[in-house]
Amino acid sequence: MAFRSEILIKLDKKGRVLLPAAFRDELPPDDRGAFVLYHSPNLAGVVNGNSRAGFDGMLRTLRTEALGPKGSLKASLDDEAFDPAGYLSASARTIPMEPDGRFSLPGEFAEVLEVDDGVMLVGKGDKFQMWNPSAGRPGATPTRRAWRPSCAALMTVTHEWPDDRTCPRARP
Repeated sequence: MAFRSEILIKLDKKGRVLLPAAFRDELPPDDRGAFVLYHSPNLAGVVNGNSRAGFDGMLRTLRTEALGPKGSLKASLDDEAFDPAGYLSASARTIPMEPDGRFSLPGEFAEVLEVDDGVMLVGKGDKFQMWNPSAGRPGATPTRRAWRPSCAALMTVTHEWPDDRTCPRARP
């Protein structure tokens, strides 16, 4: 499963959003009738989406990391400790889709996105994002200089410097 691409989706006359076929095809075959939307934990004006299985897997990973390798019972019973999996679960909603991929965007997400007439769907590999295209790209756009550590990491894996389009010539 890998959500790819950036697609501008206009709302239909009923205010529904269409999840494009390219995104629907990335949902597990036995679970294409719905998906999960949840608020981005670190980007204002962004709503994340995932398959139900993908979202559940992310929660399992978060819980494992939060509780440690041995799964501390004390940590899991501490109601005052910050629980990232619980935080994401509280804002998550399972979104049913019509057979053609259309869905109604719940008000809480429409408000965050300040939806006018459309949303931008952006594939992020194991999840996708929704944001308001008139608000511009959320978060800071990285510069080529910011990519240098990644270029060095690529070099470590491939044993050769990536091409000039991917990484600048100046070596780290």
